[in-house]
Amino acid sequence: AAEPAPPRKLRTPAPDGESPQPLDLNRASVRELMRLPGVGRALAARIVESREVGGSFTSVDDLRRVGGLGRAKLERFRVLITVD
Repeated sequence: AAEPAPPRKLRTPAPDGESPQPLDLNRASVRELMRLPGVGRALAARIVESREVGGSFTSVDDLRRVGGLGRAKLERFRVLITVD
């Protein structure tokens, strides 16, 4: 089996060349979530809907409750997200 691709950087560069801050799953908009590798509009909307219906995420692993977001995809962008 092929190894998962390494995470890509967010498309929007950070100001002054700084590393981008992790994206907070409990505050991110659909548009912001779409910056994550492998996340299109439909998946981003399901993430926001899951947060609105099921309550705030308490850990990054809570994303597993979102349909269409499997373990491999989550691992691709795990380092780019956080839960505050």
